[in-house]
Amino acid sequence: MNKFCFLLTFLISLLSISINANSLILNAAVDRSELADNESLRLIITADENSTDTIDFTELLLQFDIINTQRSNQTSVVNGKVSANTQWILILSPKDSGELLIPAFEYRGAYSQAISIIVDEAGTGKAVDKDAFLQLAINKSTVYVQEQILVTIRLYYKTALSSYDDEVLRLENTTITLVSENNFRSNVKGVPYNLFEKTYALHPQSSGEIIIPTQSWRLEKAADRFDFGRSGNPYLYVRSAPVTVNILPIANTSTADTWLPSTAVTLDAKWKQSIIQAKLGEPLNYQLILIANGLTAAQLPEISLPNSDKFTIYSDQPTIDNDKSSAGITGTRINNFAIIPREIGIFTFPGATAKWWNTSSNKEVIATIAPQKIVVVSPKKLGSDKLPALTEASENTGAKTNHSASASLLGKTLTSLFAISSLLLAYILFTVNKRKKPDLEPDIKKQGLNTVFKTSRKQLMTDITNAINNENWDLLRTTLLQLGRHLTHKKSLNSLNKFVEFYPELRSDLRSLDSQVFGKKQKDENYRPEKLLIKLSALKEIDKNKQSAHALKNLYTEY
Repeated sequence: MNKFCFLLTFLISLLSISINANSLILNAAVDRSELADNESLRLIITADENSTDTIDFTELLLQFDIINTQRSNQTSVVNGKVSANTQWILILSPKDSGELLIPAFEYRGAYSQAISIIVDEAGTGKAVDKDAFLQLAINKSTVYVQEQILVTIRLYYKTALSSYDDEVLRLENTTITLVSENNFRSNVKGVPYNLFEKTYALHPQSSGEIIIPTQSWRLEKAADRFDFGRSGNPYLYVRSAPVTVNILPIANTSTADTWLPSTAVTLDAKWKQSIIQAKLGEPLNYQLILIANGLTAAQLPEISLPNSDKFTIYSDQPTIDNDKSSAGITGTRINNFAIIPREIGIFTFPGATAKWWNTSSNKEVIATIAPQKIVVVSPKKLGSDKLPALTEASENTGAKTNHSASASLLGKTLTSLFAISSLLLAYILFTVNKRKKPDLEPDIKKQGLNTVFKTSRKQLMTDITNAINNENWDLLRTTLLQLGRHLTHKKSLNSLNKFVEFYPELRSDLRSLDSQVFGKKQKDENYRPEKLLIKLSALKEIDKNKQSAHALKNLYTEY
C-alpha cells in the first residue's frame, strides 16, 4: 500500500511540472512601433519565472543592430502569493527603412509574438530638425593611386549627449590616418546644431574603385536630472551614406623613379653653417629638404647627390616628420649629408632634383636645386678668418628664385665673382710656381717642417690614416716626413729622398704619391695608397749607433 501511494505521488508531481512548463508565458513589447532610421527602440522580452538561461537573438540581426543587452530577475510577494519573472532588455537600431519585423523568440517551449516596426527614412544629413544626424564628405571623387583623399565625418546634434561610440573606419589596401578632431556650432536651414567633426587622410595603394562604407555611430543622451530611473530610451543611432571613389593608376607620362602625386612639392637646400667655411679636410653639414602636401614622410624618397671628384659625400640618417591638420598631411623628409672638400680651389658643388606629379595641373614637375660655387682653402691659410660668402644665398639655397631682389643682388654678385677670380688666380700662380722645381723636392721651410716634432708614432699613423681617408695627399706627404724624422731620429730629414735612403722598400709608394701631388698628367681618381699603410706599420726605428753612412741614389731620377 505504501509503495502504491509513493508511486501515485510521484506521478502527480511529474504531471504538475508538465502543466507548469506548458503554462510558461513569454511576452515581447517595444517602447515604440514607429521611428526614424536614425533612432533606436527598446525591446523587452519577459518570462514569468526566474531564469539564468539565454535567448537566441541571431535572427534579429537580419534587420536590426543590437546596441545593448541587459537581463534582470524580479521576485514579488502579493497576498502571500509568490511570483517571479525574468526580463531581457535590448536596445535596437534599424538597419533599413520601411516595414521591419521583430521575429518571435522561443524559450523553453514557449514563444513570444512577432512585432511589426515602421521605420521612416529620415535621410542622411538632409533632414533637419532631428535630434542628431551624420554626414560623410570627401574632397575628391577621383584621385590617383597613393594620392590623398580627405574623408570628413560630421555629427550634427542638438540634444545633450553624454557619450558617443563611433565606428572605426576600415578599408583594404588603404592607409588611414586621423588628422583632426574639432567641435563647432553650426546652423542648418535655420536650425542651430552642435557639430563634431573628424577628418581622415586616406592613401589608396591600388587603382580601381573603392567604397567608403556606411558609418554608424551610437549616441547616448545625457540623463535628465529628474529621470532617476532612466526609464526612457537613452540611445540614438545615426548613420551616413556610403561614398564611392575612383582611383586612377600612375600616369603613363610620369618619368619619376618615385611616384609623388601632390598639389605642391618643394625642394630646398641648407648649409648648417651660418657661413660656409670650406676648409680642406673638414666636413660641412648639408641638408636637402623635401616637403610635400598630401603625402606622408614615408612616401618621400631619399635624394642622393652625384659623385664628385672634388668632394667626399657621406649621407646620414634622414629626419622625417608629418604635420597633421584638417587640410590633411604635410610630409617632410630632411636628407642629411657630410661634405668633405678634397682639394684647395674654387669648385662647383652639384645640384639636386626631385620629380613629382602636380595633381592640380595634371603634369609632371621637377623641383631643382642649382649647382653652386664653393671656395676651399687650406686650414693653415684660413686661420681664424671667416671665408667670405660667395652669394647671399650660401646659407640657404632653395629651388625658388626671388626675381624682385635680382637687381639688388647684382652688385653683391659682381663683388663676389671678383673675389673668387682673385683667389683662383692666386691658386693657379701658386700651383705653377710649385711645379717648376726640377727635383720636385719642396723647401722644408715652405712646408713648415723645420719644427722639431714630438708627436708619437701612434698619433702620426692615425694622422696618416686620416689623410688617406680624406684623400688629402699634401697633408699625407707632410705627415710622412714627420714620421721619417721620428723613425730615423734625424731632425734634418727634409725630403722623401732622404726618407727612402733609410727605407728603400718605400721607393715605389712614395714615387706614386709624388706623382699624384706634382705630376703633370691627369690625376688618378682611383689612387688609394692603402698598401703604404701596411709597409709603414712594419717599419722599425733606426738604431742611433748603426745609422748607415751610405747614401742611396736619388729616388726621383725621371718622370
